Amino acid sequence: MPLIVVCGVWGVFWGAWGALLPAVQDRIGGTLGDLGPALVAIPVGAIPAMAFAGRLARGRERGALDVCLNMAVARADRRSFQRVHAAFPVAVVVTAPLVGVVR
Repeated sequence: MPLIVVCGVWGVFWGAWGALLPAVQDRIGGTLGDLGPALVAIPVGAIPAMAFAGRLARGRERGALDVCLNMAVARADRRSFQRVHAAFPVAVVVTAPLVGVVR
């Protein structure tokens, strides 16, 4: 159960971030062309970072959240993997419109 909560909170963060991107764009005074390369850098940088973090975090699950969450789920109960990972997109899909409405 705690792993589902952690994954859900991570989804809330990314859902809110996605909903606030227009405000970020306005704040920096940039265009979509300006913001695009910065947003592409997130997943491009995450790929090697996760590979490195996986090796570094083995045994220390309090580090890089995505990698450590997967490691913790695998150690705790592999059968709960789908439920834990379902919490992320559900939280994103629920949070993004709520943040948009509140904004």
